[in-house]
Amino acid sequence: MRIIPSLLLLLGWLHLPVEACQICLPFPVKSLADHLVEADKVVLARENPEKPFSLIATEALKGDGELSAIDLFLDSHSRRVLENDATKGIVCILTQGEWKRVATSDPILGPIIHEIIAKEPDWEASPDQRPDFFAPYLDHPERQVALLAHLEVARAPYSKIRTLSDAIPIERLRAFLGDFRYAEWHALYILLLAQSDDPGDRKRIVDSMKSNARFSIVLQSAAWATAYIEIEESEAIEFLRRDYFDGPNRRPDEINAILAAFSVHGTNGHTHLRDEIVEAYRSLAERHPDQLPAIVKDLTKWQRWDLADLVLKRLTTSPGTDDLTTTVELRNYLRLADQVSKETSDPASPSRQLLWILPALILLPLAFKLSGFRSA
Repeated sequence: MRIIPSLLLLLGWLHLPVEACQICLPFPVKSLADHLVEADKVVLARENPEKPFSLIATEALKGDGELSAIDLFLDSHSRRVLENDATKGIVCILTQGEWKRVATSDPILGPIIHEIIAKEPDWEASPDQRPDFFAPYLDHPERQVALLAHLEVARAPYSKIRTLSDAIPIERLRAFLGDFRYAEWHALYILLLAQSDDPGDRKRIVDSMKSNARFSIVLQSAAWATAYIEIEESEAIEFLRRDYFDGPNRRPDEINAILAAFSVHGTNGHTHLRDEIVEAYRSLAERHPDQLPAIVKDLTKWQRWDLADLVLKRLTTSPGTDDLTTTVELRNYLRLADQVSKETSDPASPSRQLLWILPALILLPLAFKLSGFRSA
């Protein structure tokens, strides 16, 4: 039984903060730069004259300089592209003994690939330099270059994205947001628009968020809410809390979009608003206890123990509601809250004593369950 507190402590410290902005790219996406940086070897290849429809390395870009045949099939379309343009080549990477083609190099992309490989040591030492390098390419006319830049900048921490608003001229930024062919890219543009001082841009952000709220639109609500908080701060938090958290009629996906915006600002945006965000979290948790697991992730990261009473209530009144991993996270939150309480409160304080006793009681069922598994 003594192993259980140690396990909770380990899980608590392994819960590392995710610094990347989750508004623009909610799911991890590998970029061309990732492939190049992670590869053991990178080469430029063309069709093997001795074996049609296959490749042979013509230039080593990274790794040893040995050039050899590559066991990859060259499709008919790519073959015609190479036949018609001697300046193009297939970028292939070798990772863990396996070859993979990742791009088609041309006079535009080729120099960028060389720069990425050259800058790899600098990025390893100073990761903050990586989005700085790609930001100027966001408005590039070549689509694959612009997409690469978008993937790189969009996953940067929000605090970094806020500094890159000059990467795209404001007129182009507005044009992008008006072009629905770029709809999947709009989240990043919305966050960049929030750095504009133009009253028309600010009005657009407020109107868009309130329109989404009125018509229960989820598309880009997380980005609009993040931008709204950026420009209106407390007023925005109050509106979003009242309109999304205080009522019972919002769908889970609507609530999750606003939660994402609050999380981003509380982590590395307007962190001075964290008290108000935590109070908004309380409003949400009181009406929607099922959101507590998501909320606790932020509170643990921010070392805020304000909602310990609600977490305790969930664990004691709704046992078995959550899976084991979530239950451990909730219990770990209480353990850390109790630890802070011990360090800061009067030892005779009834509230401190309650926080010390109840988590121990909550752990007993888990201990017995583990003991049962062991004896079985």
